[in-house]
Amino acid sequence: MTVELYLDWFRPGVIDVEWIPQVGQRGWLILTVDEMIGRRIPEQIAIAYAGAKAFVMASNKRNSQSIAAAFIQAASAMEQLAHNSEAPFIAKVYANGDVKLWRDCDSLWDIIEKYSK
Repeated sequence: MTVELYLDWFRPGVIDVEWIPQVGQRGWLILTVDEMIGRRIPEQIAIAYAGAKAFVMASNKRNSQSIAAAFIQAASAMEQLAHNSEAPFIAKVYANGDVKLWRDCDSLWDIIEKYSK
């Protein structure tokens, strides 16, 4: 697994709705600790339009070592979900390595339909 760091591609402070489409266009998976990305409407819309696949850390553990360990433990489950689920989606990654779909393709497109009127 190759991991690209946000700061290697974007300057500090670039808002989510600006970088999400670029990551989606590259076909990269989004790995984030920002659980609000799955709760804020603009970010959900950006993920949907970008056709992105996002994985959000759902654990209270916030030090970099525990976050990295959880993503590594979940890598095969994330890969399987990424290959077997239609984009866009947002999934949660738990400290024990579990991965669960949170917002599927249909629910993200429903949000666009609801908020674009």
